[in-house]
Amino acid sequence: MKPRNLLVAAILLAALSGAVWWAKKHPKTSETASATSSPKLVDIPDAQVQEIDLKKKDGAAVTLERSAGKWEITSPEKWKADQDAMTSLSSALNPVTADSVVDDKPNDLARYGLTAPTLTVTVHKKSGKSDEIVFGDDVPAGSLVYARVNSDPKVYAVASSVKSSLDKSANDLRDKRLLTFDSNKLTRIDLASGKSNVEFGKSNSNDWQILKPQPYRADSFQVEELVRKLTDAKMDLSADEAKAASAFASGTPAGTVEVSDAAGTQKLDVRKNKDDYYAKSSVVSGVYKVSSDLGKEIDKPIDDFRNKKLFDFGFSDPTKISLQSGSNSKVLARSGSDWKIDGKTMD
Repeated sequence: MKPRNLLVAAILLAALSGAVWWAKKHPKTSETASATSSPKLVDIPDAQVQEIDLKKKDGAAVTLERSAGKWEITSPEKWKADQDAMTSLSSALNPVTADSVVDDKPNDLARYGLTAPTLTVTVHKKSGKSDEIVFGDDVPAGSLVYARVNSDPKVYAVASSVKSSLDKSANDLRDKRLLTFDSNKLTRIDLASGKSNVEFGKSNSNDWQILKPQPYRADSFQVEELVRKLTDAKMDLSADEAKAASAFASGTPAGTVEVSDAAGTQKLDVRKNKDDYYAKSSVVSGVYKVSSDLGKEIDKPIDDFRNKKLFDFGFSDPTKISLQSGSNSKVLARSGSDWKIDGKTMD
């Protein structure tokens, strides 16, 4: 046999072997399988979603309910939900699109892992009706997973990313904020630590000022950085709560901060134990591990928040500058974009 013919035969054999491997690895598709591209399993507008139940194969489950436009976790315990995370979860249902139909009339759902699903998503709608989506085993080739919906007997192949967007735990969906104040309506901050006791307040021009221990000009950038870190203060749910409570109780006070906005005052108590920081909030129950950045921020001395500029004006603000040295004096005046000294334009 000529080398060229031998090469062609080898290529054909490899292709045939691949086809046989694929057929063995994949459940046989029904002869009546639909050829429809990108079929929809469900298409549930966010406004219709009233409750979502998520249940995993290991038994872990979470129930979320919407009341007055706000989502909350009602099981396994009652917690506030992260509204942004819930928006993403609800959006993932609008729609749930399949890559393809695998089997129109399956005789054995177990072969797809659908009798013991890895994830079951039940959506209760305002109409009183509900949709249930179950996800089974991964498809042997490609980033796909088998899925079906209770209103349709077909088995679908769905992108794994679809399952990932719905496969969330209670901790994934909890509101992890330790303080929930509105930073745009914040009017006062009281900071007490071993290095300083400071009260910040807003001036009539909406700029931050130091009010106590005595009036000082504040470095607005540093105060806003404090506000940002307080806004971003979140509970570390990976840490054991009992150990966190024990570490907090035996820790050294790092600082206490109170923030006041139009809705009232919230308080955060932070303590340090070895190299870690733990916090207790007036907004949520429990003690939680927090980032070291937060602990270090509230333990800053007052000088870090003071405006250290001798003159507090912008480059374009002055129109006249008077210089006096003994009996000598000079007057600089701005005319348009030019500066003049004793009436003469300066270079």
